[in-house]
Amino acid sequence: MNKTTDYYNRAAESYFQSTEGADFTEAYERFLKYVPEGGRIMDAGCGSGRDAAAFNRKGYRAEGIDASAELARLAKENFRIKVTVCNMANWRANHPYDGIWCCASLLHLAEPV
Repeated sequence: MNKTTDYYNRAAESYFQSTEGADFTEAYERFLKYVPEGGRIMDAGCGSGRDAAAFNRKGYRAEGIDASAELARLAKENFRIKVTVCNMANWRANHPYDGIWCCASLLHLAEPV
């Protein structure tokens, strides 16, 4: 584990509470123009699960990955989404996705992937 993952594991509850209700409707609309209706979306660095849940409510098939086991647990419990605990830099897709959503998560990568 690294400092960033440790931080998010410790602060998971407060991070979840402060981000789960944020309105990203405009950003979703810009992104979804490029994803076929009902398409598969990976929310990379899904945090609270807010965005994957929003995509699922719109009829897409979204799931998430996050390095924080605690945030993954909260996302699963509160939004009933599939979340895999995994660092983005180590993630390998086992099937194709129509879109990869990264909201405030790429900044945590040490090197380009």
